[in-house]
Amino acid sequence: GFKSTLIVTHLPYQGFVTEMRGDRLGRLNSGATLAGLTPHGVDFVPHKPYVFVSDMGADEVRVIDIRTGKTVAVIPAGLAPAHIVFTPDGRKAFVTDFLSADVTVVGVRRRPRVITRVPVGLNPHGLDISHDGRFVYVACAHGGGVWVINARTNRVVGNIATGIEPFGLTMGVGHTN
Repeated sequence: GFKSTLIVTHLPYQGFVTEMRGDRLGRLNSGATLAGLTPHGVDFVPHKPYVFVSDMGADEVRVIDIRTGKTVAVIPAGLAPAHIVFTPDGRKAFVTDFLSADVTVVGVRRRPRVITRVPVGLNPHGLDISHDGRFVYVACAHGGGVWVINARTNRVVGNIATGIEPFGLTMGVGHTN
């Protein structure tokens, strides 16, 4: 479970950080728990007391109970899973697989399971989902930009050219003047 002897400051919410060289998932101000060989990305499962942690070294995603710090499920992913995003309803997760040029789609409703893998550009890393949950945007470092996946059909519906080596991205509702 999560154990710690040092508290730096109080946070009004929970925060977690992956520690790649420490093989741990740290809860900010509350210690850490083992999270695989090379934990990288982490995200909360909407409406549930769990986080998904991508383990780049073991090619899997761990489901960790945030109440106990225990791994409750391990999901196979592609090569070097990096980042994770959930649909707003929490029914699906999308995981970028950095070395296998795809995105693993995971069903989350009952027991987490792989639904499919969606081929995208080379070295997919950062990703985000539209506020309405319709589209997943994937930054592919050597794949020609950002790939767009229809979150309902799990199919690529477009590609947006970007600058050199797009690694991370975020999507939001914005204004144009």
